[in-house]
Amino acid sequence: MITTYLPSGFPVIIYSLLLGIGVLIGLWQSVLNFHDQEIGLVHLMLCMIGTLLGARVVHVLFSWSYFRSNISQAFSPVQGGFDWFGAVVGGILTAFLIAAIQKLNGFELLDRT
Repeated sequence: MITTYLPSGFPVIIYSLLLGIGVLIGLWQSVLNFHDQEIGLVHLMLCMIGTLLGARVVHVLFSWSYFRSNISQAFSPVQGGFDWFGAVVGGILTAFLIAAIQKLNGFELLDRT
């Protein structure tokens, strides 16, 4: 993990910074390519929430031996603990849930977001 520090002393992890930039570019492109940009933004935000929830749930499941005795910390992601695989699954499941509720093609919605 490569860490650099801002002049204020705040640590910035380069991987997280690059990942965040990629998400912002994806957000921008997704909203631009959606027919109704306001609905596209809502869909994308819901998928981002699903991504965060999925990432946290999978992290807790993979570290269950720790969280079993510290269950209150399972709901506190401030100290870290997200899993990339859970993020992917959470985002995809959220997109399909949105598509099912709005009677859309789930694969087309994934392609747009």
